[in-house]
Formats: sequence, C-alpha cells, structure tokens
Amino acid sequence: MRNELERSRRLLVVTYRRYVEAELCWVRARQAAQSWFPQTNRPYRWTIGTPHSPMRQVYENRQRALLQFAAARRKFREAKVRMERRPRVIALLPCSPGGQGA
Repeated sequence: MRNELERSRRLLVVTYRRYVEAELCWVRARQAAQSWFPQTNRPYRWTIGTPHSPMRQVYENRQRALLQFAAARRKFREAKVRMERRPRVIALLPCSPGGQGA
C-alpha cells in the first residue's frame, strides 16, 4: 500500500510541475499580447481568445494542467486515507525455547 501512496505522490509532483509551467506560459503569453497594443487602445480582453488562436491554446493547456493537478491531488488524498484505514499488521516473533530466557 505504501507503493501506491508513493506513486500517487510522484504523480502529484509531476502534475504540479506541469501546472506551474503552464501557468508561467499563460502569464508570459498575456504579457506579450498586452504589449501588442498601446495602453490607451487595448481591445476588450476576451476578443483575443478566439478558437485555434495561440492565446486560446496556451490557456487551454493551462486549464488541462490545472485539472490534471486537481485529479492527482484528489487521488493522493484518497490513497493516503486508504493507507491510514488499512489495519496494521503486527508480527509476533516466537520466544526463545525454554520460556523467559536465561
């Protein structure tokens, strides 16, 4: 069961890193798009995200990474709860022959 928890944790770390990378790409793309227009003449911000546009693709990558991270986080928590609920096995070792020892 510990292996399952470790796999879930690794998946959580990988998806978190993907999300952080996608978020950084989204921030950079937004900043680049803002630099295309003068401060006083910027279009309405939602008009830039038309289907198949580079901005839309960056945003969708970010959303996908966020959903994957949320799913991995949920799976990690579930694995942790399962591990905590699992009964602990205590191994009893036999005594030395003759009882209490010498």
